[in-house]
Amino acid sequence: MNQSKWKFFDREGLEHLVGVMHSPRSGNLMIYCDDKVIQVDFKVFQDNSYSFFINEELFEIFIKKKNGRFQYEFEHNVKVDTPNNRIRKKINKRNLILGSISMFFLVFAIGFTIWYGNYKERVQLAEEGINGKATAIIIDDQDGYYLAYKYGRANDMHQTLTTKHFKKNRITENGMPLENGDEFYIRYVPHNPQNFKIDFKRPTTHQIAKYKQRAINKYLQHFPDKTIAEATCAVELVYIEDKINALADFYFQNFTPKENKKNNINSFQKRIRAIGFKKKIEKCLGNQI
Repeated sequence: MNQSKWKFFDREGLEHLVGVMHSPRSGNLMIYCDDKVIQVDFKVFQDNSYSFFINEELFEIFIKKKNGRFQYEFEHNVKVDTPNNRIRKKINKRNLILGSISMFFLVFAIGFTIWYGNYKERVQLAEEGINGKATAIIIDDQDGYYLAYKYGRANDMHQTLTTKHFKKNRITENGMPLENGDEFYIRYVPHNPQNFKIDFKRPTTHQIAKYKQRAINKYLQHFPDKTIAEATCAVELVYIEDKINALADFYFQNFTPKENKKNNINSFQKRIRAIGFKKKIEKCLGNQI
């Protein structure tokens, strides 16, 4: 005789015991709940299912035969259209709406807290911040690098390590790659030095000189027949026209548009082939004599 039992709790929290007794030889089958027989069937030798109500809740027992042995499954059917399931769907829908509303306000509260925190920092930076210079310190690892910045006054220097991890691409907002020791203008709060903002679009005068030298080196690397004077004139001329963006064109002159969408071989060629560019270089060289 095969027997299987299951426990369930009704809507009032009362516990019930549902069981099935099944003889594989005769096929006789009995389903009961607590001490009450619910269904009886005979000659059950193949897969079958039985549905019944207990306290207006619909339940099902499935009988499956696998490899000559019977298996029994007990399920509470909450999908079929019954009075209790209709009530349950209304309650679930209401809970879903209430849950969505609660989630919205939770996300809003978290977002507002973050925004307000950032807002307070921005206000503090604007009202109490002072301007200075920041020097980049690159800390390499296997997958990329972290950045640290050194800034402040001679007798009150600060150093902060950014928590963001960067990949090998070190191109800054101004278009030039970032290297160790690069300098930019910064605004920070002296008594709260972790509240700072570095303006990568405003490199220091010393940094601009570094950028120009890097552009000159790249130019000479790809045009070894040119003299240092020619390279210097070319870089100075394009810088007058388009500042750091022009220097980035020279630095990335061998890059394809796919490798660098903005500064690449096309933007570089456009500059050096511009009408009158050669004459400007000749004039620049003539002024150096």
